[in-house]
Amino acid sequence: MIHVFQIHPLPLFIIVFLSFLSANLLAGETRNDCVLDNNPTLINSDEVLWQKWFQKAEKDQILDRYHNAIEALHQALKKTSDPAHRAMTWGSLGYACFMIGKTDEAAKLLDKSATALESKGRKTENPEYLGAAAVALNNLGNLCATYRKTNDEKTNDFKKFCADKIRQNKALDYYDKSVHLASQAGNHSLAVKAKMNWVQTALKPPSVEFHTVKNALLSLLKKTHEMKFSQQKIPVLLRLGRLIRLTYRNSPSAANPSKLRLKAFNVFKEALALSQKYDDTWGKSQALGYLGQLYFDETGCFEDKHCDNALKATRRAIFLAEASPDSEILAYYWHWQMGKIFKKQDNNYDAILAYRQAVNALWAPSIRYDLAKIYRIYGSSFREQVGTLFLEFIEVLLEESTLPLEKQKRRCHFQHQAPCLREAQDTLEKLKAAELFDYFQEECVIKDQQELTQITLGTDTAVLYPIIFEDRLELLLHKQDKIIRKTVNSRTHPDFNLDKTVEKLLYELAQRRNYKSDDFLLYAKKLYDWLIRPFKEDSQTNELDGISTLVFVPDGILRTIPLGVLHDGKNYLITQHAIAMVPGLTLREMTA
Repeated sequence: MIHVFQIHPLPLFIIVFLSFLSANLLAGETRNDCVLDNNPTLINSDEVLWQKWFQKAEKDQILDRYHNAIEALHQALKKTSDPAHRAMTWGSLGYACFMIGKTDEAAKLLDKSATALESKGRKTENPEYLGAAAVALNNLGNLCATYRKTNDEKTNDFKKFCADKIRQNKALDYYDKSVHLASQAGNHSLAVKAKMNWVQTALKPPSVEFHTVKNALLSLLKKTHEMKFSQQKIPVLLRLGRLIRLTYRNSPSAANPSKLRLKAFNVFKEALALSQKYDDTWGKSQALGYLGQLYFDETGCFEDKHCDNALKATRRAIFLAEASPDSEILAYYWHWQMGKIFKKQDNNYDAILAYRQAVNALWAPSIRYDLAKIYRIYGSSFREQVGTLFLEFIEVLLEESTLPLEKQKRRCHFQHQAPCLREAQDTLEKLKAAELFDYFQEECVIKDQQELTQITLGTDTAVLYPIIFEDRLELLLHKQDKIIRKTVNSRTHPDFNLDKTVEKLLYELAQRRNYKSDDFLLYAKKLYDWLIRPFKEDSQTNELDGISTLVFVPDGILRTIPLGVLHDGKNYLITQHAIAMVPGLTLREMTA
């Protein structure tokens, strides 16, 4: 099976990716049915067996059973000597390898498939082979566009094949070739989708010049106008509107935002009209949600009219998403959008309700699995993309934690002396669990997660949560039924720069192995001042007095440091408290 895999801005690429994948499979426009049905070599019994194994692999890939598909495709290769069949099998095998993260193998297989199918198509003048080659080239572009080097990655063939400095150009080149071959084969739908992949990749840093991207978008607009009015046009329009919005947001000075915004508005309106015509709930929800984004973009909701329009469109999008079981992955995102709009209006009461619904929707196991699968394909992570939702919610809860207790109780879901701080802690625990699940890809690691209300701390134990925001560090200290909040930023500490300080500490500690030096103490003291001293500043209310065990639930870059090395100028932290580090307080009973 050969697929057209779409590239989309995070995190909303997930929604469009799933709809496109579904639409492609139903339309059959990227499959090899015509090539199979018209091939006389299938009279041979081995070739018949090849077809059976190949079609079994197709079914497995539809069901996301890529390992099973790979086994079936290897069996298919054993049953055929036909060059075209082998080339199609390589392409399908390359796609399956891509989907499970075997990028090196996928690159070789897709490249071999594209070369063989294009050659076969030229010799036989068969457009089906050229179309299949176009799909393989498109998937090679996806491979390069989504490849991300990890810090611990060993040198391999694919790293050389798709080095960082040429990665984007390689992807754009593959997409261009795919568009060319798809057009020659008469597969205009594939040509449009490959060109959209080109545009989205061109918008990534280092981005292609604006006028080049704009010309590509205008060409795509023209092609969509030429497309027949059918249900398959809906996801094309939705994605095109997204790309136009991404373009004017990435290049506001050069892009003449008002003109491009109007084009995006018209594209989404057309998608909405088509979705209504075909009673496509998924399409209607997306079109309305994206229209809400455009209204929100227009003035940032500084004008009530635009905010009202944004809220109205987003509410309708949520209603449609929640009315259809197939659209549940949309619901979390539109609730998140509602939270952003309310937050912009300084309406924290409704923002909390919206953010809470988004987090609860996202917490459904089925959505977690879908998100984790797609993020892995993109070389991304749950925290990088969806973690922002949790942090935005926590930020609103922290703001509300300064209100009188009775007002807090009406807003936050915990009967506690600090209900909003308690809900912020609970939301943070959910984020930690989601990150752990994303890493291990196993439900068992979080199945024994406890409710925060079930956790009882001893009088000599405290739990410290550092929460890293872009402009500051928030600290929550949990002691029995008490939660204390402290804020560290450039106003409280003029030299505050968390990333740089942690990096310097780690560097100096590594250097100390080669020669004895206490240079690391400078940075160990800074981190102590930012993480620990805020709770010890007042001798009258030293919050760590009597605490023998200090439990850290680290965040971000703070996971990389040995906390015991923090220094108050006289002693190391490890001499003051027993130190424990856990991924999450409610995950302490986790089973791997």
